[in-house]
Amino acid sequence: MLTLPDKFKLSLGPGTSTSLFPVVRFYKGVRIDDPSSWEALDLDDTVNLSIKDHFLKAGGDYSYSGIPFDPLLLTSPKITSSADIINNKYKISNVSLSITNAPYNGKIFSDTVEELLNAVCQVYYCSAGITDIEDCLLLYTGTVRRYSQTQDKISLQLEDLSQQMLSVKIPSTLVPDEPTFREEDRGTPYPMVYGYSERHP
Repeated sequence: MLTLPDKFKLSLGPGTSTSLFPVVRFYKGVRIDDPSSWEALDLDDTVNLSIKDHFLKAGGDYSYSGIPFDPLLLTSPKITSSADIINNKYKISNVSLSITNAPYNGKIFSDTVEELLNAVCQVYYCSAGITDIEDCLLLYTGTVRRYSQTQDKISLQLEDLSQQMLSVKIPSTLVPDEPTFREEDRGTPYPMVYGYSERHP
């Protein structure tokens, strides 16, 4: 269940309609399972996009001037996830981003898109009156897995951490190659017991 930041909730007000827009941050050269490493990045190590020109403050040395979000997103991100509990199948949640490849500030996005492969990406929603990214609603955190491109558009596919979690080989520890263990047991996985066993409570 999503928990709305207090300022985000206040900015929505009591009305039945509001204006939300996405802001997206890419962090280059970091691991998705180590968020503390993201905070140390300079502004040059991030790519920040939205559907309109926008500035948000954030922690770090550049918080006084704000993070510029370039208006290159063509549409709001589409987040999909599904679980089939009958057939015991889970589909990894993924996000599609559509980014314009038109020239902006003398550059086109496709020139540097390969630098974003495996970069960590966070998708937020912001509303009018929000000035700090900490007050935006964080909807998704994933990594850039692949991209495709046409003459005027780049499509990025993001996947969340579950791909890495689900692909971990269990058991991950093997019996050491030491004389204290039987020769036929060395290099094999440690024995594991699943469920209830009288001899292994």
